[in-house]
Amino acid sequence: MPAPLGVITPPRRTPSRRAGFILGFALAALLAACSSAEEEDGTEQAAAIAPAPELTGNPVMTRAPDGGAMTPGAWEIGEDALNAFARFGTPGSEPLFAMECDVATQTLSLTRAGEAGAQGADTGERTYILEAGGQQASVDLAPGGGVLPLLTGQINPAMPIFQAFQPLANVITVTGPDGAVLRMQGAPGIGRVIEACSRT
Repeated sequence: MPAPLGVITPPRRTPSRRAGFILGFALAALLAACSSAEEEDGTEQAAAIAPAPELTGNPVMTRAPDGGAMTPGAWEIGEDALNAFARFGTPGSEPLFAMECDVATQTLSLTRAGEAGAQGADTGERTYILEAGGQQASVDLAPGGGVLPLLTGQINPAMPIFQAFQPLANVITVTGPDGAVLRMQGAPGIGRVIEACSRT
C-alpha cells in the first residue's frame, strides 16, 4: 500500500562496512586457529615418530677387554715451546707412567714410576712390555737417579705401537719383569707428544 502523501519512508538498512570487516576478521581468526591446531598436531606426531638421539661419547673404561681392572688415574697432556708430555696418574700424586719429548734435542723418554730403588740404589735395567691395539713392543728402562723411585729410558718415536696408544677404544698395558701391569685407556693427545719429537 503506498505511503500517504507527506510521509517519508525511511530507507532499508544494509550491513555497514564495519560489520563486514568484523565478520571477515572473525573468519580469518577461526581459520588461523584451525591451521595452528593442525600444525601442532603434526609436530606432535613427528616428535612421536622421530627416534631419540643417541649418546655417542666415549665412556671411561673400568675394565679391559680381557676382564682385567684398569689402573686408577687419568692422562694429563700438555705442550709448550720446550717440551710435550703425556702423564698418567691420579691427581696430586706422581705420575705412574709418562712420555715426554724434549723439543730442542728431539729426545723422547718413557718413565715408569715406583719401580726402582730411591736415589739410584738399583742400577740394573729392566725390560718392559708395551701392548696396545694388538701390537707389542719391548723397551729397556734404567733407574732415573731421582729422589723418587722410577725407571726411565729413551725411546724411538717412530715405533708403530705409539699409534695404537692414541685411540680411546684401545687399552695400553705396560708389564714389568715382575709381572706388575698398568692398564690405561688410550688417549688421542699422545699423538701430540709423538709429533713433537718427529720434526727432524
